[in-house]
Amino acid sequence: MELLPEDLFADILHRIPEQDLTAAHCVHMSWRATIDCRRLMQLVLTLPLAGIFLTFNDHDLSEFFARPTPPSATAVCGKFHQYMPTTISASVQDHCNGLLLLLAASSVVNPATRRWAALPNPRPSCPFSSEGFSRYNYIVFDPAVSPHYEVVQVPHLPTKGAKVKPQIAGLEWSPSLMMLPVFSSATNGWEKRSFVRQGEALGTVADLQAPWPSDQ
Repeated sequence: MELLPEDLFADILHRIPEQDLTAAHCVHMSWRATIDCRRLMQLVLTLPLAGIFLTFNDHDLSEFFARPTPPSATAVCGKFHQYMPTTISASVQDHCNGLLLLLAASSVVNPATRRWAALPNPRPSCPFSSEGFSRYNYIVFDPAVSPHYEVVQVPHLPTKGAKVKPQIAGLEWSPSLMMLPVFSSATNGWEKRSFVRQGEALGTVADLQAPWPSDQ
């Protein structure tokens, strides 16, 4: 393949089926560079919008507003309780490339295939959790790179008016280095990874504490 001109090689890749292109993306760095530079994956993986999930503040469940589905297509099911063995209210906390991260159920769901997996316990402690900081989960998934996904726990600042120790209130946010819990579906386990801030801090914890909605 190295003897082929890049334009010809890219044209060949553009003509192969979606699954084969995804596999080719993982074969060699030069292949991945060609696919990424020509944005071939974006051309292939563009899918029609099946619907939208909405989470209302006073609803326990996220609502799914679906578009009409052709008879030949697989319908996306937004009723998690129909295929998940849980009675816990399930609202969508985060999403990425077709995967949903459910809040109370603490699970990752693919509503197109109706497959799901619970996040295991125990989990590493999240930074500042003992200081009144809440923690939010975020899912990361790129099917063009890997069939596996990751979930990252990130601390969120306390709301305005919450009592914070002076030594914490004076810290810059976000910290220049933070160890965050990360779950990987490849290993089915949690670990702590270091994350380095890019750019300058936005301010101190005291400066950035979010106000109550009634104060805005």
